Amino acid sequence: MKNKKKSAFTIIEIMIACVILAMLVGSVASFKGCAVNTSPGTGEKIGQIVKLSKQGMMSKTWEAQLIRGGISGGSGSVGGVPFDFTVEKDSDAELIQGFMKNQTEIVIKYRIEGFYGSWRSESKGHFLVSIEPAKLEKK
Repeated sequence: MKNKKKSAFTIIEIMIACVILAMLVGSVASFKGCAVNTSPGTGEKIGQIVKLSKQGMMSKTWEAQLIRGGISGGSGSVGGVPFDFTVEKDSDAELIQGFMKNQTEIVIKYRIEGFYGSWRSESKGHFLVSIEPAKLEKK
């Protein structure tokens, strides 16, 4: 008689292990604050930086705010909607500080990540790609 080798795990045991693993991953993801944007993509905006701060509960990230409109004297903008974005590089944060102090009008390019960890961004997944001063047309 041949002895049949018994497999290490049955299909049911493997399925149960997969379900437990999926539940564990889901729990960790929700605890860590993973989020989803339904419209990932890229964009470009022009305006002036009115805020730059390093904030966050789990890890500190550079968070900036751009606004379009009259902000002379730091008084804010009438009817302007602020745009919040995350700055990942310290070198970009230094550039932004200079632009903000000089009230320089700038152009930013940004990306919107579809799936991101909220510990990486306080701005709903909007991440700075590049920043440069706006070019003024000569009259």
